[in-house]
Amino acid sequence: MYEAFAILEVASKLPLDISVIAKQGGNIIAGTKTGALLIYTPNKDGKRKYEVQMCRTFAKKAVVQLLSIDLHHLLLCLSDGLVTAHDTRELNYPVKCTLLKAKGASLFTSYVDQKDGTLYIGVAVKRKLQLFKWTDREFEEIALDLAFPDVIQAVSWCDERVAVAVRDEYFMVTVFERSHSQSHNTDTVGTIRALFTMGNRPIEPLIVSMPDRRMIGFCRDDSTIFVDFDGKSLSREYIDIRWSEVPIAVAYDPPYLVALLPKNIEIRSIKPSVCVQVVQLPKVRMLAGGISGHVYAAAAHDLWEMTTAPNLKQNIQQLVKEKQYEMAIQLAERLEEEDVERSRSIQEIKHLYAFNLFCQRKFTEAFAMFSEIGSEVLYVIGLFPDLLPDEIRNNIVYPDTLPPRMNTEELRNGLQGLAGFLSETRTRIAYLIAMQPRLRDKKELSAAETTQLLSVEQLQQNRNLLQIVDTTLLRCYVETNDMLVASLLRLPDNSCNVPATEKILRERQKFYELFLLYERKGMHSEALDLLKSQSKNEKSSLKGLERTVHYLQNLGNSRLDLIFKYSSWVLQESDLEGLKIFTEDCDEVRGLDRERVLHYLLSECPSAVIPYLEHIILQWNDARPKLHNTLAELYLEKVKALLRDYLQSLPAGHQVLPAGKEPGQLSEYRSKLIFFLGMSFHYSPELLLVQIPHDALFEERALLLGRMKRHEQAIAIYTNILHDYKAAENYCNTYYDKTNPDDAQVFLILLKMYAHPSDNSILGFLHSNVAKPKPNIPQALKVIKDYAHRIDTVQGVEFLSADTKLDELWVALEAVLQSTTNRRRNIELHKGLYYASMLRTKSNCSKGEGVKVNIASTSGCAHCGKKISNSAFARFPDGTLVHYYCFKQNNGQPPPKRDGR
Repeated sequence: MYEAFAILEVASKLPLDISVIAKQGGNIIAGTKTGALLIYTPNKDGKRKYEVQMCRTFAKKAVVQLLSIDLHHLLLCLSDGLVTAHDTRELNYPVKCTLLKAKGASLFTSYVDQKDGTLYIGVAVKRKLQLFKWTDREFEEIALDLAFPDVIQAVSWCDERVAVAVRDEYFMVTVFERSHSQSHNTDTVGTIRALFTMGNRPIEPLIVSMPDRRMIGFCRDDSTIFVDFDGKSLSREYIDIRWSEVPIAVAYDPPYLVALLPKNIEIRSIKPSVCVQVVQLPKVRMLAGGISGHVYAAAAHDLWEMTTAPNLKQNIQQLVKEKQYEMAIQLAERLEEEDVERSRSIQEIKHLYAFNLFCQRKFTEAFAMFSEIGSEVLYVIGLFPDLLPDEIRNNIVYPDTLPPRMNTEELRNGLQGLAGFLSETRTRIAYLIAMQPRLRDKKELSAAETTQLLSVEQLQQNRNLLQIVDTTLLRCYVETNDMLVASLLRLPDNSCNVPATEKILRERQKFYELFLLYERKGMHSEALDLLKSQSKNEKSSLKGLERTVHYLQNLGNSRLDLIFKYSSWVLQESDLEGLKIFTEDCDEVRGLDRERVLHYLLSECPSAVIPYLEHIILQWNDARPKLHNTLAELYLEKVKALLRDYLQSLPAGHQVLPAGKEPGQLSEYRSKLIFFLGMSFHYSPELLLVQIPHDALFEERALLLGRMKRHEQAIAIYTNILHDYKAAENYCNTYYDKTNPDDAQVFLILLKMYAHPSDNSILGFLHSNVAKPKPNIPQALKVIKDYAHRIDTVQGVEFLSADTKLDELWVALEAVLQSTTNRRRNIELHKGLYYASMLRTKSNCSKGEGVKVNIASTSGCAHCGKKISNSAFARFPDGTLVHYYCFKQNNGQPPPKRDGR
């Protein structure tokens, strides 16, 4: 116990009977049974401690209740069953308003809205609670019917609700339909909710409101029970206060509750619930709370002030010495705002309190306090053994000896608390570091921003600190919640010390997290070595090739040598998976040097070369000749080898199947080769032609000859060797171009090959085993019939032999005549259209020439503004004149309109 309050005598042996006391600002006011009002004002300079003023005619009868509303300069008084409002700004406190609508009042309560300052009062009239709102000069009634089963005995307004005592029970009444920021009010306006009974002993009900804590105390027998403003029990946060006797009155002065008991006054702290002081005053019968640090007590003819000020600092020191830090903090917060030691004192006590909580293994509360006061990170980390290097930890001074080593459970709980503290701390440090570039780029800084701007040395210190915080935080996560390790390592600004973190993760076999560390730190070789070592570990989350492939895909062209180094083993395991390293559709892979990749694959994994080239040419449309030539050569090499095997395995007498129809891979690759030779224009046909065997691959040879515009040889292959007349027609349709002299003759060449075939020497390669071609008149006539519009029919007919039968020729000639007729009709149609256009132009020209144009001396060019004079000019349909030169310069466009014209 200690002397929380000093007792000061305000008045003694008064000739009047005091009936009620209250505070008015810093004054003490007392109402008497005769209706007089006594006002005691502290006198700091005079010999007398208080100056007294008396209003003899304040009320006609005994004053029952007083309540000062300082914001509105009102003093509310209950006397003779009426509530009156008195103006405190005028002498003798004259009545400003009498609440006639609440006659027979027994008590009242008030509430001032913190947002707009509106004053509300609740008046108890027998069984009803009437509500009123102050509107400058009078009270306006709020229509709300609040009736109770018996006479109201006590009432206290608590934000959105009013606490009421009726007979032997306490109630909460909802009076506002709004939700406070800290309230969970779900009751509708007018809801009356019963809380609990007053107990077994017959007592006068007491309700004390504690708005700074948003809670209410209800007296029940010899106890005070706490609930929040929603009426919910606070038994977990606050222990019920047990008084030595049933209290007569209770006043609240943070952090104390002061109770008037039958024999004395008892002062107890609320949290923790401790009896602090017992005061003996003669015949005391009433209490009232005053300004902070003051409680008033009165007997019939005596008045006292109880104040904490004289002993406050001494009490704080005593509590700190006794390690009662929670109470010491609450008292330090009651120091005057002007006291220069206030802030430092609170900080120091909280620092000691946090350390004490840690020593008691109350980790949640300890780290919450460390976080609140912004304790130095190294100081907090050093509370645990082995988390800081000895050279750092040995330089940290603690208030007392650190407790012995913790057991396993204590250590786990402690590290969990430390993790929360460090998480908040890293957020603050990381934000401060991240904002430095922006602050340095700003031309003008606010006062707050100036304090955040770090010097180069400070910036480096914060980076070093962040490294310690992150590394320690990782240790905490490993011990308490390893699921969070990965999320920490994924942070873009993660600053874990690599050697220390690597050691921790390897000891715990957390290879995935180790991989994340390497990846985020750009330690690519280490990351890839780890992936390789874990690829065949079935228990590892890094098993398989997928993660290695994905990692290599994202390295980019600047690390191509590294990609080559670590893709080798992937290609050996699976060329299909390895190929994805170079073919994934992302910017990094698309940007790789493809010729270097090709060279690498040719030497490291030849089986992947063709799929790689197919992808970059067919999917990414790469047009580099070197790549196209390589793919064509690889196709050709593959086809020749497969064809050789196929021919050797072909039984005697069996006919060779057409291109693309062969069995197995030969069909696949030959189809690819033919397709590629037909679609690509970026390979060198001359380079490939010399690699084609003379006795095979005629389709491919024909395609290459076509690319070289050697149409006679190509068509001869289709007609003389392959006898594939449809393919010959398709070839001609592909290359026919009437604007190109060479390509315009392809159908005539085809006709010639059918009607008057050349010697096989035209093929350009050994042809001894190729039979001499014979005329194919039906196919020749078909060409004339189907493509008469694409050949010179006179020249084409001349290719036919003289013994061609007329009836066979007639069908072809009909097509020729029809084509000629169609061409003639088209010519005549175009002639008519051109003639009509000419007549229209002549008519327009005649009309234009018939218009008289006057060029006056003032006539000017609408473009340049200069005079036309004798210069050549042009006239627009609307009569606008311009120089002919200006007309040409403006591409015949009319000049812009001016002045709204």
